[in-house]
Amino acid sequence: MPRNVVPARFVMLDQMPLTTSGKIYRKRLPAVLLEAGGPAGSMPPWAVQVWGSLDT
Repeated sequence: MPRNVVPARFVMLDQMPLTTSGKIYRKRLPAVLLEAGGPAGSMPPWAVQVWGSLDT
């Protein structure tokens, strides 16, 4: 499997936070899940902030 598709970490949740329509409520996910994915150092910190702000 290519390195860029292998998860860097796993976070165990009792259940995923869902909206009333049944979609994942991303704003209620733990902060560690909202960090940029991929191997460490694969994206410059300024790009992580830009993409993170566009995601919400």
